[in-house]
Amino acid sequence: LQRHEALLDDLQTQGIDGGVAAEVRQVRRDLERTRALLHGNPVAARTLSMEIGSRLQGLPAQARATFRAAREAELQARAQAEQAALQGLEAAWRERLAAWEDPLARELAAPALARLRRELLQRGAAATLAELDSGLARVRVEAGARAEAVRQEAAREAEAAAAQALREQLK
Repeated sequence: LQRHEALLDDLQTQGIDGGVAAEVRQVRRDLERTRALLHGNPVAARTLSMEIGSRLQGLPAQARATFRAAREAELQARAQAEQAALQGLEAAWRERLAAWEDPLARELAAPALARLRRELLQRGAAATLAELDSGLARVRVEAGARAEAVRQEAAREAEAAAAQALREQLK
């Protein structure tokens, strides 16, 4: 009986008894019944102890297999959740970039966008849509200002070139 108890205690100590909890409870109840029978009916106690021993024989392997399967299922679920979160983030990224109406600003923002995307993807599932929106807003403002400066410079250069061409025609 002590060996049976020790085996059940080992399963509990290892933390792998959760998947076979019903079996463990039943064996513990049977062990109590066996102890009760020890004094009044030792033959029945011995028979019950042997039955318990045969049931316990495969229990550790079953407990480990159940524990491994549960852990693998948990890891797989976590990986799927992370993959779904990354896919959602990727879809949001494409949607928000497609809504960007200023092609010059978007082109000027390419390095900053690449940096932001890399940062978000490195964070994985921990990255949020709020962080995406915040980062894109910041990049958009900076790129918009740079695009406006490029346009103003181009306009000045065009005006200067037109004025130069007009002066040369008037000569």
